[in-house]
Amino acid sequence: MSTAPKASRRQVIAALIDMLEAGKSVRQVARTLAAYLVETRQTRNAELYIRDFELAAAERFGVTAAYVYSASELSGKVRKQVEQLVKAKSGTKAVEMVEKIKPELIGGIIIKTADAELDGSVRTKLRNLRSV
Repeated sequence: MSTAPKASRRQVIAALIDMLEAGKSVRQVARTLAAYLVETRQTRNAELYIRDFELAAAERFGVTAAYVYSASELSGKVRKQVEQLVKAKSGTKAVEMVEKIKPELIGGIIIKTADAELDGSVRTKLRNLRSV
């Protein structure tokens, strides 16, 4: 991938996807993106690049990344339900789930993908009740 400072975000993402298709590892692609962002002084835009990369990967490879936050470890049944929900909403064939335990959520679940977020946490429900 060329690290020319004038490359558009779309061009950078396309080059990263091409790297994956050429057999480069996700780690190599991530390092390339990080180097580009540092070189072009765009580190503040890292989340935008990552979101765009996830969307492009979902479109090209049929895989959606889903970040799942819960107060405790998910059961196999809940994990499968989350996977089915994300597949249905994203229209992709597969889901790559990253699970994180956050006890401060109290209960419930938060699911984040590149283009959507579902917050069903008890913490958010309590916060919403306080604002009424």
